[in-house]
Amino acid sequence: MASAAAFIFTDGFTQGIKVGLQVMGGVMLNDQEPDWMHGGNILRCARKHIGMTQEEVCMLMDMNLATYKRWEQGVTEPDFSHVLQICEIVFKMDLLQAIALANPEGVAA
Repeated sequence: MASAAAFIFTDGFTQGIKVGLQVMGGVMLNDQEPDWMHGGNILRCARKHIGMTQEEVCMLMDMNLATYKRWEQGVTEPDFSHVLQICEIVFKMDLLQAIALANPEGVAA
């Protein structure tokens, strides 16, 4: 598991998500991630799990609320570094935990 986490930090968001899914036993077809694996959806699921509002997340991260809302709505895709920082700093969980929360099949990390 530690090697997967190290790989996530060095290879970017999309590749990191693919590794996270593989670690959790998920299956991908045609090398494309499912909709639930997008950064905004991962953030939304993790945020709801801990019971925070979008406003609270933005206040703690000193970021624009409209930007964060666009991420969660899937209008734009957050950078990997933002997803990682929000998960660790605000949600107090690692990225694989957040991915597990977003997985509709409920596969735990």
